Amino acid sequence: MSEAGVLDRAIDARQWETAALCLLVAVAEAANRLPPQALEEMLELLAAKPATHQRRKRR
Repeated sequence: MSEAGVLDRAIDARQWETAALCLLVAVAEAANRLPPQALEEMLELLAAKPATHQRRKRR
């Protein structure tokens, strides 16, 4: 079974830990194929503090 198939089944079964592991493996494999400079930039983006957004007040 492909990783996507495992992910689909995990989501359908609400097995969130398995789904998260599938996603982690996919990201690790994709990162492994990146050129070194792109990997460094990706890590910088992931390490950055998230922007804060203010919610609009509903009228």
